Amino acid sequence: MAKVTKKPVRQKDRAQTEALLLNAAEKIFSQVGYECATTRMIAQEAGINISLINRYFEGKYGLLFAVVLTKTKESRNTPDYPVRATFLDEITAYGEFIIARYFDDLNLFRICVGQFLVDTTFLKKFKEVVSNPDIDPEAKSRLEGLVKKEKLKLASPISKIVEDMEVQIFSLCILNGVIHGQTQKEILKSFREFIRNYVQGAIH
Repeated sequence: MAKVTKKPVRQKDRAQTEALLLNAAEKIFSQVGYECATTRMIAQEAGINISLINRYFEGKYGLLFAVVLTKTKESRNTPDYPVRATFLDEITAYGEFIIARYFDDLNLFRICVGQFLVDTTFLKKFKEVVSNPDIDPEAKSRLEGLVKKEKLKLASPISKIVEDMEVQIFSLCILNGVIHGQTQKEILKSFREFIRNYVQGAIH
């Protein structure tokens, strides 16, 4: 009998399959929550064989983490708005851009926060992967240009200012948005007050 060999999975095919599964998982998790979601539901939504979830993501848990990681990276995409006139206006717009991304995926964000609270391993893994992310090169270039234009002297590097801003945004979205149910408009108001005071303190 002739030996049957498995055909290798082409990278392009795998990338397309992973993208379909990630999109389907995001939809199912957002609709029914992590606990109620099943790999069968996700596979059916994606139109993909269920076995590939285990093969590519090691099950539902790994798939959730992959979705969270993908959305986190997307939240730091290059800004899609015009450059603002001042450093304060630009960094405010950048923060508003990030907040909008959170609210675009609010149901998924709630699921992630819940998972962080009950699963320390998940939270630790998340921190290891996304800690101290680099600021988007385009956003950094814009901010550096405005610092030079306005001849500002900053007490901290731009990367540190953006990192502190993102921590504040995350806190606002969890405490005020998820727990207290504040609207995006209310979150934005609190953020603008914070960043105005922060930037004033960061300029010598």
